[in-house]
This record gives sequence, C-alpha cells and structure tokens, in this order.
Amino acid sequence: MDLVPNFFILYLSRISGVIIFIVLSLILISGLLFVKHLGAFFPYFLRKKIFLNNLLLLVTSIMLVLIVIESFFCIYQPKPQTKQKIAIPQEWKRRRVTIPGASSAYYWHDILHVHDKNHMRRIAPFPPKLNGKFRIMIVGDSLTYGYGVQEEDTYSKQLESMLNKNFSVEVLNLGVSGHQSEDVLRKIKEYTPLLKPDLIIYGVCLNDFLPSGVGQYANNMNYRFPLPESIKRFMSEKTHLGRLVSDAYNNILMRLGFRNDFYTDILKDFNNYQTRFARDVKDMNDFVLDRGLPSMVAMVLNQFPELHSKGYQIALAAEKHLSNAGMEVIPTEEFYNKYDKQSMAVSQWEGHPNARAHKIFADFFVAHLQNRKGLERHRITK
Repeated sequence: MDLVPNFFILYLSRISGVIIFIVLSLILISGLLFVKHLGAFFPYFLRKKIFLNNLLLLVTSIMLVLIVIESFFCIYQPKPQTKQKIAIPQEWKRRRVTIPGASSAYYWHDILHVHDKNHMRRIAPFPPKLNGKFRIMIVGDSLTYGYGVQEEDTYSKQLESMLNKNFSVEVLNLGVSGHQSEDVLRKIKEYTPLLKPDLIIYGVCLNDFLPSGVGQYANNMNYRFPLPESIKRFMSEKTHLGRLVSDAYNNILMRLGFRNDFYTDILKDFNNYQTRFARDVKDMNDFVLDRGLPSMVAMVLNQFPELHSKGYQIALAAEKHLSNAGMEVIPTEEFYNKYDKQSMAVSQWEGHPNARAHKIFADFFVAHLQNRKGLERHRITK
C-alpha cells in the first residue's frame, strides 16, 4: 500500500529543482504582469509598456531555458549528486560528562574523550621515568590525540603494546587537537626537560604547515557571488543547476588563482607556509640534539591517502623538510601505494583516522623502530 506514496515522494524529490524554477518563473512573471497593469492607473508605467513587454519576454525565455536545463539534469542524473545525510545516532552525539581529574570530558561517537588542563588525553600527571624502561614521547595534533577512537586504539597505545612484546617500553601521548608545527615546537621545549624521553616521535598532519591557531579551511571564499548566502545555499542544495553553477564558479576562481584551498596555499608557499614549517622542524630537532637525544622520528599521517593528489604532494614536501632538518623520516610512498584512495575516517560525521588507520600508522612506526640500537638495550630476555 505504500508503493504509490513512496513512488510519488521519490518522483517529487527528483523533480524538486524543476518545481522550484517553475515557482520562481510564476513569481517573476506575475510581478512583471502586475507592474505592467499598473499602467492603467499610473502614466509612468504606461510609458514603459514596451520596455515591460520586452522584459517580460526576456524573463519568460530565460526561465523557460532554466526549466529545460534543470529537467535535462533530472532525466539524465536522476540520483542526487550528494549523498543523503542520515541523522547521526543519538548515542553518538556529543554529551559532556564529569570525570575526576579531567579538565574537560565528553562522549563523542559513544567514545570517552578526556582532556587535562593542557588539552592532552590524560587525567593524571605523567609518571616519573623508570630505570630500564625506554621512554618514547609522541607529539602531534588531533590525529595523535586520537580523536574519534578509543584511547587503546590510538597509534601511540598500539605502538606501545606491540613494542612491549619484545622490549620494555613506555609511550607517552602528548597530542593536542589543533596543534600546528609552531605549537608542537613549544610542546617539545616544555616537556622534554620534564619527561626526559629517550626518543621523540612527531606524527605530522598535513595542516601542520598552517600558522598556530589557523584551522584547516576548504577555500578562502573570495569574490563571492552577489546573492544572499541563504539563497545560494538553498539553490545549490535543491537544484542540479544550482549545484552546477556553484561548483563551476568556484572551480573557475580556483583555476584563475582568486581562490585557493589550503593544499594549494601550502604548495605555493603562500604566507611562507613551507618556510615556517621548515624552520619549526629544524628548531625541534636541533633542540632535541642539543640535549643529547637521538634525532626525532617523524611520519606524515593521512587517513585519506591518494597518490599524486595535492595531499600526497604536501606529504612529500613535509618529508623533504623533515629530512633536511635531520629527522629520521618514515617514507609514506609505500603507504600511499598500498592504501591509495581508501578512506579511513571514523564516520561520515567524524573525519579523523579510525582504529584501522591508527593500526597502520603503528605498524609503520614499529617496523622503523624495532631494530634501532637504543631500543635493543631494553629487549626483554625470555
């Protein structure tokens, strides 16, 4: 019994754009006809009768063309271009809780996230260093913090678990959401003397090139189309033609260099993004070496690997600067080749790496670390 109503709803959803243009046409034409008929009462509009007739013909022709174009897209592209967004499950929504020792705490995706006063994922002070245990300090941003996954699924915890099968190791996670290279440098200078690590690992994020406090952005939205945002959003969401025009307009501006996503900005070194990053990672490693520690180990992390993409180019640029700074760089070419175009995000509502991605990151770190001389002295004898 629901087949007819369901078919009717599906049909309406496919021609909703056509209906919108028809309604707009009726509104515009009705308005012009109303103004035209005012000529019977106002001489000004009577004198403009020829102009109004031509304008009415022009508007009618334009709207008819728009209706035909939208109808074409409805016929040859019956499925919506954007995926239907299903509402996030209630239990996955953010809900704040009180956890003793935590500066803030909340559940997100039904996973507990805790932050100490320094925004790190812990509720107790770091323990004193133990003799005979190899201490690794990991720095980075939200990817290192482990946003969206259980703490035991973060690559730092998985790294610790895997290394402890053969060595006596302690891994401390100092990841803080939103940290860029400038912030990571400050964190290293603050905590290295306090925690006395034997090795420091840097989990690099692609947006670490940006200045401190500047989050990742889609594009800078210069030269906006002169229409209210609510109207542009409505037309791009509800009509095929609106989406086509919006995408084409944005692509043209980006090709002309008037708009840029942060990938393009970084690759062209706008505002000295690469220059700043290179300086920061050089200062990091110099600081570590000056205190008698081995060179830092770094790997560029990405939950959306795609060969030859802008993200891949930025990863290569980061590896170049990290290597020039004297760090031990774990190459990501194998990672991009093996997992090309595989999305490893937590969910459609949470874009950070999922537990599988963290496991892959940990595997790369283990493969790089397990044969180093400093760690060999802490091997567990069986």
